[in-house]
Amino acid sequence: MITFALAGALAAVGAVLIAPRQFVKLDLGVSLGVQAFIAAVLGGLGATRGAIAGGYVIGFTGAIVSTVTAEGGSWQPLVVFAVFLLVLVVRPSGLFGSPAVEKV
Repeated sequence: MITFALAGALAAVGAVLIAPRQFVKLDLGVSLGVQAFIAAVLGGLGATRGAIAGGYVIGFTGAIVSTVTAEGGSWQPLVVFAVFLLVLVVRPSGLFGSPAVEKV
């Protein structure tokens, strides 16, 4: 219960910090939510270290793509999604996730 309360408080702080930079619109949090989900799955669901590592992978990949391409950030979502799919093909349980074991 404390974890959920802390998560809600951190989300509120994040919303207050990002509000001056963003206009209020219907799909304001969709992009951030998708990136957070991809970071969690990339690192492995249930692995906190993995979610942090997945966030770093997404952040560094996006920064490198935005720096290298001439269009700025228009290629960033495509490349991040390609890295996401590549990791899922190579290691379906994520970077730090443990593979599921079937009991027969």
